[in-house]
Amino acid sequence: MMPGDFNLSQHFKTCSLTAICSLILCSSIWGESPLEQPERAIPQLKEILDSAGKNAPSLIEQNYLREEADQRLKQAKSSYYPSVDLRANLGYRQEYRSGGAEDTSNFGLNYSAQLTRPLYHWGAIEARIEQARIDNDVQALEYLQNTQQIYRDIRSDYLTLLLNATSLNNEQLKKSLLENDIERLRGDYQAGNISELEYETKVLDLQNSLLIIQSIQRDQQRIIARFKQNAGWSDQLELEAGVPSVDLDRLNNWLKGNESYFSSEESLEGLIIQQAIKRQNEELTIIQARQRPLVNFAASVSQGQSNTSTQNNVTTLSLFGGVSVSWNIFDGFRTKHQKIEAKLAKRRLEAHLDRLSEDLNLEQQNMLDQMQAQVDKTKVLEKRFQLQNRSFSTSQNDAQSGRLSTSDLNQAKLELEELKLDLMESRAVLLMHISDYLDLTQPELRSVAQN
Repeated sequence: MMPGDFNLSQHFKTCSLTAICSLILCSSIWGESPLEQPERAIPQLKEILDSAGKNAPSLIEQNYLREEADQRLKQAKSSYYPSVDLRANLGYRQEYRSGGAEDTSNFGLNYSAQLTRPLYHWGAIEARIEQARIDNDVQALEYLQNTQQIYRDIRSDYLTLLLNATSLNNEQLKKSLLENDIERLRGDYQAGNISELEYETKVLDLQNSLLIIQSIQRDQQRIIARFKQNAGWSDQLELEAGVPSVDLDRLNNWLKGNESYFSSEESLEGLIIQQAIKRQNEELTIIQARQRPLVNFAASVSQGQSNTSTQNNVTTLSLFGGVSVSWNIFDGFRTKHQKIEAKLAKRRLEAHLDRLSEDLNLEQQNMLDQMQAQVDKTKVLEKRFQLQNRSFSTSQNDAQSGRLSTSDLNQAKLELEELKLDLMESRAVLLMHISDYLDLTQPELRSVAQN
């Protein structure tokens, strides 16, 4: 088996946070199913996933995005507060008067302060705040999506490392057997008892085994580097243990009796689309308010110099307090087309949401079918491994009694280890099928919400 065959990723397709998690957890397909993530049986993998939640670079970056969304929400809420503007002008002013009045000019300092606060904007301010809140919730959902994908990559890489470690041990055993064979055949070849072709074939087999070992080691180093980068894990990895087994009979019974169904509202993608629809509703409110009279409270104080009939450059203080109204009557049909665009976007999202439930259930059924096929394959391999293990025990007894050579015993051991590797690979694929199914039906969010 060549290195690279164990890249498990090739087998598969690639409101507030508390409220969202509560909604998902209440509607998740969890029940009494035998499905569990691989980390339930691999303690170090669980430690790595716990560490990734705090140290994974992409999650750290996602945290910044969440903080940015939180700041945008605070910016939107600032519209409730009054705004104060200060202005000052220093320079020359020329005033021209009609009707025979005298033109005047002056040089001086003018300054003013103006306070405004919205009174009634037809719900536009509240809509902007709600949009910011929705963006905040979407960032929380996208954080969970990113977490799921990172966890999945870590599981796949960790299981691949376990398989590669076993494959490396098998190839090293094979290399040792080939070296013994070449040492034994060298004398026969020199004595002319075997052909050069037979001897050189063994030598080439040994060279090929060495190349495979080097390739597996390079592949292992590359995966470890990517693994540490994705997980933010710097401790030593424990790769001696094999891939854990699954209770196939219990899982098989659950698969045959599974008739679960879940709607788009129970998926992260569906929740994100629902938030987008809500955002479009708020956008329509904002657009409609643009061509309605906007009412604000305004107060101002200004001081400057002006000329009167009796004296020039008189310092004048002006005070104003009251209600100001602004009303956009015509903007070249821009608001009209913005409203049409917002309605079309809302209809598109609603159509996507309607179709999503069917797509998700087709995907769910496909995952269940793949899981069932992998269970059947794994059960066959387990039976074959049990038979091969019994046969190897017989070979050991024959070797102890002198009826079987050491070379034949080693060859039987190699065949047993290669079959064990096939079984471990089948288990790993099954574990990833289970992991993908759990991610689709959302129980992964249970641990995220508790953290």
